[in-house]
Amino acid sequence: MMRFVGVVVTGWLALLGIGVEASLPYLLRKIPGKVSRNTTLPPSVPSSHERSLDLQSGMRPHYWLGYALLALVLAHTSFVMGPAMGHSDSLGIWAATVALCLVFLQIGLGLILKSGAANQRQVRWWHFWTMMCLIGSVLTHVLRNS
Repeated sequence: MMRFVGVVVTGWLALLGIGVEASLPYLLRKIPGKVSRNTTLPPSVPSSHERSLDLQSGMRPHYWLGYALLALVLAHTSFVMGPAMGHSDSLGIWAATVALCLVFLQIGLGLILKSGAANQRQVRWWHFWTMMCLIGSVLTHVLRNS
């Protein structure tokens, strides 16, 4: 019985957490108004380096929730491993497996973004579309196995 409660609680918390995690970057952005590259900045406008540091410090909740979600997903996975999986829908289990792999990929892409890599725009694109695939996989898992 306790194992079932662990599966349910960690699963639904992870689902809620993924929704919050996906929306946080859009809620936490603190970059002042964008300035085109051809204009000279007055002294009161922060440089791109300062804006980058401001964005990184503002994204800390997103970073930490990502790591917490990984721990929660791994806990959920450890609760469901065993004989009960034989009674689950195989497509839903495969969707969960893909989602778990995508969580690891998301963290890797997030670490690249956090490090300030030169190809930020491309990595951000991959991070966004990996998030969309992750959400699709999780929803497939929930619909097939809940």
